[in-house]
Amino acid sequence: DAWTPTQRSQIKSSILTLGLNYGLSGYTTGAWWTGKRQLISGNWNCVCNAGMTIGALAILGDDTTGVAEKILGYTIPNANENCVFGPSSDGTWTETPNYWYFGTTGHAEMTSALITATGSDYGMLSVNPNFNLTGLFHIYSLGMTSLFDFADAGPNKYSSTANGMMFYAEQYGIPMYMLHQRDHFDALSDPW
Repeated sequence: DAWTPTQRSQIKSSILTLGLNYGLSGYTTGAWWTGKRQLISGNWNCVCNAGMTIGALAILGDDTTGVAEKILGYTIPNANENCVFGPSSDGTWTETPNYWYFGTTGHAEMTSALITATGSDYGMLSVNPNFNLTGLFHIYSLGMTSLFDFADAGPNKYSSTANGMMFYAEQYGIPMYMLHQRDHFDALSDPW
């Protein structure tokens, strides 16, 4: 409501031409980040699907091209086939702790946006029955001042915060996640 009609039109046009149209092309041509779970579960799939979903939801009611609705027809099933399987059966992320940040941020933002805009998580919290355990991976791979440093993990490489832990605490009913996150060094300010 704060934008003028001209600003709204420009923003919608930018979301479509600079984001969603490219995303739609990626889904229809089989871009690498849309791949099968064995190839691309985890961070890239979560982040790409989240960005496309949030962009589509932002303009859904105003999009006369139908692209936003088409995108949601791709992002939700694709994330449920790939992104949600970033955590394994014990909650361990398929990649290093740094990529846990990136992937779970995408997953939490996408899922929260779907819940907020539509009232449903579309299975994002339940398709992988062990996704709720991924907060334990974060807790166990984190010390008082830094991450357990293996592979390409290490200090000062954060691409996002672990504030998805707050969302998971609420959605899964695991208060330990919120308690852990609120007092930890990686609870940085987050614009979301």
